[in-house]
Amino acid sequence: MAKSDINFKMQGLDELIRDTKSAKFVQEPVNNAFRESAKIIKKEVKNHAKPISKDVAKSVSLKTSKRRKIIQNARVFVKNPLGILLEVGTGVFGPKNRMVVPKRRRVMRIPTSDGFIFRPRQRGMRAKPFFKRAWDASQDRVDKIFNDAMREIKRRWARKVF
Repeated sequence: MAKSDINFKMQGLDELIRDTKSAKFVQEPVNNAFRESAKIIKKEVKNHAKPISKDVAKSVSLKTSKRRKIIQNARVFVKNPLGILLEVGTGVFGPKNRMVVPKRRRVMRIPTSDGFIFRPRQRGMRAKPFFKRAWDASQDRVDKIFNDAMREIKRRWARKVF
């Protein structure tokens, strides 16, 4: 099952703090990099979701978690449950690859602009993925932000050591 979020974390942060002998060299550049990149990804997810569903685009959220005053994890996700259905599809187009059938009645009542149509089963909805496209669109910028943060940490550490 696909996820309805983009979760990214920094590996090797504990070793970096241990090597520099202090968290103060690492704290500001890493926190700024996480904040900037998470905002970029959130903006891209909103931009890619807006043509598909404005409600889903409005429900895009961002959450970060800290440990030792350093952001170590950032998560961009969609609160609207429709987001996962748009991302992976439903019915024969979804992960289970089966027709959509009603659970309580013999037919489904589907609203249309002219009223309702009644169907005993439905093929489902094709996936309209927006998370993968948003991640691909923002990945180069996020990599550059984190590379700049690592250069800043190296520069600070070199100034302190020598």
